[in-house]
Amino acid sequence: MADITRESLMEKGWGEEEIYKTLGMIHGEGKQDKHVGFKKEMNKTVYWATLLVLTVANFLISIILIPFLLVMNPLQLSLIVVVLGFIFGLLFNLVVLDIEHIKTHHHLLAAIFIPGIALINVFIMVSIANSFSLRLGTPGKEDPIFISIVYISAFLVPYIFSQFMEARRKWKKIEVKTS
Repeated sequence: MADITRESLMEKGWGEEEIYKTLGMIHGEGKQDKHVGFKKEMNKTVYWATLLVLTVANFLISIILIPFLLVMNPLQLSLIVVVLGFIFGLLFNLVVLDIEHIKTHHHLLAAIFIPGIALINVFIMVSIANSFSLRLGTPGKEDPIFISIVYISAFLVPYIFSQFMEARRKWKKIEVKTS
């Protein structure tokens, strides 16, 4: 969108009163504050919607794991769990940490809530898969605690890495200011 200036409006044949009124609507007092406030409220909505979507996606990932739990050996299964956890962790990190104008406690809540839900989901799904395995008479019986820990560890790697990089960036800023 091109910048709207007094001169550009005059070139288009606008009158002084129309120009004054239009520019006042665009650049008037409180307009920036109004937009920042709207942006903050919108980000809260995006934040909560994101938490909901990530929770549902986490549940779906847990359900997707059931067939793998029944047919794969422990090494293959661990690899798939690590890949799924890491990819979902990247998605979580990308979406939640890029939302502007939310407070630190919102980030902390998300960093605890989503992995906690993931831990519970994976634990339950592994237990369900073990129950299916027992009923079907197949040899696959995985440890729900181990699989949950593997998933959560892979899930948290991107978040921990981004937090480390952010802390490092802030530390370098402080070093430059004190030098």
